[in-house]
Amino acid sequence: MRTIAHPCGTPACALGHYAARGDLQDAFRLDNRGFLVHLGDETPYEMELRHFAIDGDQEDELFSAMGCGDAKTTIEAAEYIERFVAEYSSQE
Repeated sequence: MRTIAHPCGTPACALGHYAARGDLQDAFRLDNRGFLVHLGDETPYEMELRHFAIDGDQEDELFSAMGCGDAKTTIEAAEYIERFVAEYSSQE
């Protein structure tokens, strides 16, 4: 999960797949070169924190180059995110 999207614009990580889904959200998108575009005045980092209601450590855990437990497949990333959400939700 070291890149948001491939040069052709195909999503390459959890955040990239999320940004590509305009039917799920309207905060992020991928441009035609595969770069993350955030739709607002905040920095992308600030937008991620606010949009996902997470802190900096959690943002790093999910979206860093080694995010989602260094997942190598979309299934691994999805399973990691499911566990993350379950654990985070139980702490509230």
